[in-house]
Amino acid sequence: MKAKGHNICDTLKAIRKQIADANGIDYSPEECHFTGECKGTCPKCEQDVRYLEHELRLRLKAGKAIKVAGVALGIIALAASITSCSTQKGYYNSTPLLSKKVIPIRFQEYTSKDSILLKDKESFRKKGVLFVQGHIIDENTKEPIVGAFITAKLSGKKTAADIDGNFTIEVEPKDTITIKFIGMQDRIIKHSEMNFEKLNVITLTESGGLTGEIVVIKKRHNHKRK
Repeated sequence: MKAKGHNICDTLKAIRKQIADANGIDYSPEECHFTGECKGTCPKCEQDVRYLEHELRLRLKAGKAIKVAGVALGIIALAASITSCSTQKGYYNSTPLLSKKVIPIRFQEYTSKDSILLKDKESFRKKGVLFVQGHIIDENTKEPIVGAFITAKLSGKKTAADIDGNFTIEVEPKDTITIKFIGMQDRIIKHSEMNFEKLNVITLTESGGLTGEIVVIKKRHNHKRK
């Protein structure tokens, strides 16, 4: 699990590096030395995100166009495997990679003796384990947002959206999940707003502090909006 978490961390650092390079920001990701169970998110990641947002705002105040890269073109294969790494029952095996992973909504993927298996979610639910599946998109372009951070407050689980903007995360009863992405407003979803039987489509809007001309690069498509 720890090595898998570092793979996610490396993927997200590469995404942040592309954002920095596209905007002329001095940013050199450092090796993560987080000592807890590595799930791909840590205080250093949060610090890096806040640094990039600060630098982007400074450039907007200077009248410069901002480029926010949703996914680095060279890391698509690695990013495709990052969903649901932090669930207790298992994680996605990144080898061999598939171009797209499709799992029926009523099933949860987990590992047993290095084999990937599917299990009916109802069996988990009977044990008090709840899973939420979501699809994160940009409110304006309707395109998937890759690499968004998702955290569950009560369960303490953390994960990131995959190459298609999808995620699965374990939650507790009365839990809330928070979704964050550079240049977008944070989104908080309450337990009462979650659909546990269907895919939750979640939209993110641009942050009020990062308005202006933004070039968003997601899944090899460029969109310009004012």
